[in-house]
Amino acid sequence: MALSRHQSISHIVTKVLSAIHKLYTPNPSQDDKHLAFVVLKFGGPTLLSISHQAGLLPHESTAYRM
Repeated sequence: MALSRHQSISHIVTKVLSAIHKLYTPNPSQDDKHLAFVVLKFGGPTLLSISHQAGLLPHESTAYRM
């Protein structure tokens, strides 16, 4: 799936390692969704994208659905 989205091998490895260390949750909590929405509105899509890539917040599309 990640390869079909043109994500690099290092990105895939990072996600796997995060999952092993339980840092990444595929189903974000309601608090994470609300925080992503606030970051999107006040920080913009770039800040949210950086936070998502760092494994801290859900994807931008999740924030837009709030």
